[in-house]
Amino acid sequence: MKNPLLKNYNHELIETLTKIKPDEKPKNIIKGFIDCDDIEDDEMVRNPDRRRDLKELFDEALTKAGEHGIVQIIVIGTILHDDSLLAKIVSKTQYPEYRKLLYRAKKLKLDGTYE
Repeated sequence: MKNPLLKNYNHELIETLTKIKPDEKPKNIIKGFIDCDDIEDDEMVRNPDRRRDLKELFDEALTKAGEHGIVQIIVIGTILHDDSLLAKIVSKTQYPEYRKLLYRAKKLKLDGTYE
């Protein structure tokens, strides 16, 4: 049965990890890194309860899935809201233990050059 908190999330790994007991090690899920690609969507980030729920799942299930210092968590996506999980991850004040790389897209101007 699917977790109702995960409705419309784009990442099935979080649901799988929430089913793992604390004393179990995930099998065939993690091989050196966890890739979180676009775990937020436009609809989800509009709802503060869903933003909070995703952050709790990330902090309580995903970050504890691998052995500290061995498993890398790679989060890729577009910041869709100032209070989104991705915005918090790349902020200077939250998740200070993470190495953060932030890339900004260039805007194409009407004359065909980039800003």
